[in-house]
Amino acid sequence: MKRTLILTLAAALAACPLTGCSGQPAAGNGSELSPSDASFSEEPQSEAADPPSEGPSGEADELSSEDTQQTSGQSTSIFQPFDTSGTIEETTLVDNEYFALVANGLSYKNNNAVLSVTVTNNSDIPITVMSNTLAYSCNYINDWMVTDGGMHCDVEPGATETDEMIFSTGTLMLYGIHGIGELGLGINADDDDYNEIFRDCVSLRTSLYDAYKSGELQSASFEDPILNLYGLTADYSSDDTLFDQGGVAVVSEKMVSKDDDSVLMLEVANNNDSLVGVQISDVFVNGELACEGTWVGGYLAANKKRMIDFDYSSLAAYRDSGDSEDEEDSSFGAIEATDFSISVVDGDMNTLVPPSEIKLAF
Repeated sequence: MKRTLILTLAAALAACPLTGCSGQPAAGNGSELSPSDASFSEEPQSEAADPPSEGPSGEADELSSEDTQQTSGQSTSIFQPFDTSGTIEETTLVDNEYFALVANGLSYKNNNAVLSVTVTNNSDIPITVMSNTLAYSCNYINDWMVTDGGMHCDVEPGATETDEMIFSTGTLMLYGIHGIGELGLGINADDDDYNEIFRDCVSLRTSLYDAYKSGELQSASFEDPILNLYGLTADYSSDDTLFDQGGVAVVSEKMVSKDDDSVLMLEVANNNDSLVGVQISDVFVNGELACEGTWVGGYLAANKKRMIDFDYSSLAAYRDSGDSEDEEDSSFGAIEATDFSISVVDGDMNTLVPPSEIKLAF
């Protein structure tokens, strides 16, 4: 199967998945394709940082500290490099009867922001402390939910383990983030019998917090300069509000393409003062049913935003997964319309807004 645009974007920016993926295995890996369950599935980030990747030109990408102006008929907007001056003081984020979690420091290398953390087991049983798991993915940077920052620490009684939580600055720049002012970490922990003993989102401010709150670190998401840098095109863009119920709104839409692959991005905003979850289900493309049931979803922390994507290659592969045809040929052709249902639940999976149908024509 051809590589999806989401993976193309991720590879070009040495990044992890951009948004909440549907949780279905990639076609061609020997796993059966299926839509995600009712839980909000995210593809956990690898614990190790990816090496610097190659851009569309085949040469290693380097994000220069100098502003780069786009030329050759492309946007004349100025490319703004990522601000790596944001630091933290050593901070205790969690300290209870089971464990203590301490943020040690924030550094930058290989186009990644690296948060060093230490976990100490305060109990007399083995525990596992995690972040960005399939069960609970609630990390954010500034105003945006992100799928980076994976952590998995198995800690024996009385022991201490150190780990690194890695956030791709390339992915953050796609969201229009140019520096880290605040980190939100969705942390959950289990005992040795897999009983959940902790689940919460803790936050951490950096030295750039004031700049973040003043808006200096944020520009529009998926701007032309960062797209042009990697040969990507924004084929459709709208600020129409497609949905606004229960304090959750779909406030903008953008379709990004490279070659024959397209991804539709929905900007979803949680205007509530509490955590919510959003689910996308029953997806039709060009009037044809592509997925019945839940396709994708994600948590949104209080007053945060998330980009939810429709990767049309993955949708076509799922639609065709029961056919004998080679998945290499899976395609919808030109994307003219996408219809789907959106629903909202609270942090305990209680329904806040039942499925509501949205129709989008291009």
